[in-house]
Amino acid sequence: MEKDKIIILRGSRLVVLYRFCFLREKKEIETCATQDHGENFAKNLIKTLERIATSNVKVKIVDTIDNICQACKKEKTRGCHELVRYGISATSADRGIIHFYGFKIGKVYSAKYILRRLKAKGACE
Repeated sequence: MEKDKIIILRGSRLVVLYRFCFLREKKEIETCATQDHGENFAKNLIKTLERIATSNVKVKIVDTIDNICQACKKEKTRGCHELVRYGISATSADRGIIHFYGFKIGKVYSAKYILRRLKAKGACE
């Protein structure tokens, strides 16, 4: 990932970012991501979360495929169907989490701003 490149991050990752930064659950996140989506996905996820946590990179919040999805072992053309078994779409979950934290879909924020907002609002689970 290029140093100055904007990270595209879907809303559901905000919960994971919160857990990563404030609950220190890196190992649990990595293990779960590996089991659900494969090793490449998990490595990409952790690398992206670490970059957001340790720099002031620009992050665009979306309700669709993001930079982390690119390493998923599942078929990308059909989109994410992980939450369908619970009666909601991934897009709906993304939008709900984005709304909870007060972000706007498609807007670019600094990593520091996102982390401050996550810390102030707390967990969204």
